[in-house]
Amino acid sequence: MLTDVRDKMTLDQVMRVAFEQAKIDELITGYNVAQLWSGETAQATPIQPYYTPRTKRIKRGKGQPYDRVTLKDTGAFHASIYSYVDGRNDIVIDAKDSKKGKLVTKYTAEIFGLKPNNMERFRLVLLNAMRDHVLHRILQVQ
Repeated sequence: MLTDVRDKMTLDQVMRVAFEQAKIDELITGYNVAQLWSGETAQATPIQPYYTPRTKRIKRGKGQPYDRVTLKDTGAFHASIYSYVDGRNDIVIDAKDSKKGKLVTKYTAEIFGLKPNNMERFRLVLLNAMRDHVLHRILQVQ
C-alpha cells in the first residue's frame, strides 16, 4: 500500500504541490518585497549604488524613504514580483515590470532572493507543507 504512494510521488512532485497548496509564492514574494523596502539584498547587504542627491530630494518630496535604496517609486515594480518553480524544480523569484532589466543591471540580480533569516523561515514553511502533503497522501491510501 505505502509502496503505491512512494512509487507515485517524487520529492519534486511533493515540493511542487506543497508550493502551490501552501501559497508559498505569496510568502516568498512578501519576504522579497520586505527586504527591498528595508534596502537589503538577498545577501543581507545594502542595495547599492545608493541614491543620488537628486533622487534623495525627489524621494523626500514624495514622503518616501531616502536613507536607503528601496526600489520603490510608484509601487509597480514591487507589485510585479512573483515566484515560481521552474523546469529544474528550482524556486525562482522574478518580476514582470518593464523596469526589471534596468534595475538588475544597476543593482545586480541580488535584489531577487531571500536573505538567510527569511530563507530559514521559508524552508520551515515549505517543509511543513511537504510533510502535510505526504501525510495526507498516506492517509488517503489506508
